[in-house]
Amino acid sequence: FNNVLCFSESKTGDIWIGTDGGGLNKLNYETGKFSWYKHDPDDPESLSSNSIISVFEDHEGVVWMGTFHDGLARVEDGKFSAFLPDPDDPYAISNRNIWYVFEDSQRNLWLATLDSGIELFDRKMNRFYHYSRDEGDPSSLANNSPLQIFEDSRQKLYIVGNRGVSILDLKEQDFSEKPPRLKFKNLSFSETENSLSSNDIVCVQEDNKGNLWFGTAGSGIDKLDLTTGRFTNYSTENGLPGNSVGAILVDSLNNLWLATSKGLTRFNPETEAVDVF
Repeated sequence: FNNVLCFSESKTGDIWIGTDGGGLNKLNYETGKFSWYKHDPDDPESLSSNSIISVFEDHEGVVWMGTFHDGLARVEDGKFSAFLPDPDDPYAISNRNIWYVFEDSQRNLWLATLDSGIELFDRKMNRFYHYSRDEGDPSSLANNSPLQIFEDSRQKLYIVGNRGVSILDLKEQDFSEKPPRLKFKNLSFSETENSLSSNDIVCVQEDNKGNLWFGTAGSGIDKLDLTTGRFTNYSTENGLPGNSVGAILVDSLNNLWLATSKGLTRFNPETEAVDVF
């Protein structure tokens, strides 16, 4: 299928591929052959949606999929199931649209929803715990429409979206509490002090030296030096071809590969050299 939305590598080296309308594809890396999984309205154990926004294989080999309008899908031992909102169940998933699925180093499963914040799925109790923006609580989640959930080498989660960045220190949370009472540290743009260059954050990545890089929708990339807490912005004024950065990848030489609005770009953080492809 031509409209590919996401990838995830399995423990066996196979590649899970989520598509927009073509369901879930699996590429056998050794043979080069594809398997296809699609929704069948006559089969309740088939994939719940053919639009897969996010795909992730957890530590047990279970594959989780965020879908458009059909909730959280799961495939385990070859059988598909789905989790959908239930107004009569406060622990049901809160949203039919799941934009991102992520498992952290403590084996917590997190979901980013279209417009109701994030979910923490308690797999033992089969419960979803909901976290969203509370205007009266500065330690609540900043973004109700998160785009990515990322964990750095210090066991901190970064939840990014169009209202800045929320940081959750996993080491400081009590996940034995049901539901856990999470406290977020939020970063946003400020005109009066050193900060993010924009609140519209699309992606985040950590480089090989422990610096955090944020891709923005219109302001280039921001570097956060965690030793000093200071931000540095790089944009078209520094040679980037475009200021909208949708994805960041760090290679073994610590180059940043940027998916910009005007082409693939390699950025060297040491020399600030820019190469556009």
